[in-house]
Amino acid sequence: METHIRCPNCGTRIEVSEALAAQVREELGASMQAELERRFPHDHIEPVPKGMRGADIVQRVADGRGQDCGSIVWETKNTKHRSPAWLDKLKEDQRAVGAAVAVLVSVPARSRGRLRPPRRRLGE
Repeated sequence: METHIRCPNCGTRIEVSEALAAQVREELGASMQAELERRFPHDHIEPVPKGMRGADIVQRVADGRGQDCGSIVWETKNTKHRSPAWLDKLKEDQRAVGAAVAVLVSVPARSRGRLRPPRRRLGE
């Protein structure tokens, strides 16, 4: 089995595992964005474009009159292993946009990017 593919545009050789990981990250980000838009229809959900530094999604929270109430940055990770460096980067991203809240969502790689509701909520 071939473990590399070539980009049809530039001919760059890419490991298949990297390509699949990128696709899963993209799907996870899209799932997260869709879920936030569904749950918070009055907020502005802004994905951070690929190649741009920052969290995956910035949520601009609005009150019932559409007035800006603050921001939340969302970072998604699809991996079996956690890294302490993620929190430092998330804090930097939070400061960069002036967000009041930063959320890190870590989904085990075996879930293939499917978002599942938590088993229980904090404080319950």
